[in-house]
Amino acid sequence: MATYLLNIVIDDAELKALKSSGYSLCVAKNVNGQFNVVWKGIQFLAFNTIEWTEQYQVFGEIGFTSGHPVKSGTNASSIQYGQTCTLSDLGIMGPAQGPRGGSSFKVQNDFGSINLAVNGMIDGKWLPVYVDPTPTITGAATFKPIVSILVWFDRTLQTSTMFTEAVSTSIEVDYTGTTSQTLSYVSGGSGPGSGIWVMGDSTTGLRFTPGKIYHPLSKKFEDLPFANDKQFIQTLVDKYFTTPLGKKNQDTITDYIVQALITFGANVVLAQVAKFINDHLPRSVRVSIKYEASALVVKIGWAQGVLSKDLVMGGNDVEKLEGLFNNMINTFKPGYRSLDYTVLNGSVSNPAPGSGSCASIPMSDTISYDQNLQKIVSHTNRITVA
Repeated sequence: MATYLLNIVIDDAELKALKSSGYSLCVAKNVNGQFNVVWKGIQFLAFNTIEWTEQYQVFGEIGFTSGHPVKSGTNASSIQYGQTCTLSDLGIMGPAQGPRGGSSFKVQNDFGSINLAVNGMIDGKWLPVYVDPTPTITGAATFKPIVSILVWFDRTLQTSTMFTEAVSTSIEVDYTGTTSQTLSYVSGGSGPGSGIWVMGDSTTGLRFTPGKIYHPLSKKFEDLPFANDKQFIQTLVDKYFTTPLGKKNQDTITDYIVQALITFGANVVLAQVAKFINDHLPRSVRVSIKYEASALVVKIGWAQGVLSKDLVMGGNDVEKLEGLFNNMINTFKPGYRSLDYTVLNGSVSNPAPGSGSCASIPMSDTISYDQNLQKIVSHTNRITVA
């Protein structure tokens, strides 16, 4: 059974402000497409790790009252995906029955009106993770945990507290395809509890994913008021975006062996472009994203020393670059204006086969796409490796 990890990094300035204002770090788990119980409230430090496994129990709860702790009204029985537990007419939760498999489990309620609930295993303890807000009269209730958690800071909610009020400045962390995630809470808001959540470690590199407001009753997320503030988002990306162009040693686009300049209309959202780059391009790519006049300008560079590692040097490397950039263009196609990129004249050094020395591989390509996505190649000298 997989173990899931969440690492949380909190900037020093935000740490002090949050601590002095009495905040707790809260984590909730997605069950049936909803977060409605604080799975764990944490007295946090600068670096925090939360660990859990996909293990569950089911039980009966005495009502659902927002702001109140979960109070179990029955015994809890362990259950696995595909299985069913039966709550008897005496109020006893029986052992799980049936074959294992699938992505959900059930409770057969023979007792009568009761709120059915789920425990989850987190940091080695069974704690309530979900309570069905609507009582089940009789019959079967299905529970489908999703490998996704909600993280936020709160002054009133604690471990095992049910909630229906909107949760501000929260971030949903999706574990699809992975068992480990890292996120950071960084300065950027106004006052304690209004900083910014971003994916990644603020000490090594971030993926831009600003937090949102979560509404438990509607099960929907809402952008924070500043999410579409261009100046604010620009400041945030400049400060925290992964290895931005010009941050190390004051380098510029001309210092890179691969250079790209992409322009979009000013209606294209900077935060969405930043997230796209983080999701699709290697972490060693260097980026500048800025609103300039009436356009959003993206500058991208690969350093000579990492190009071969990122793209696995070979005869089709230019085509690989084209694929990466075309993907970006098509994603934001309504706002796309132009793309120019160059593989500089010069060479990339790779170890020569069978020797300890390096061989130089000549490279030079300048490729442009006009607004109609028509490709223009001014010069081509394909990359080859012996």
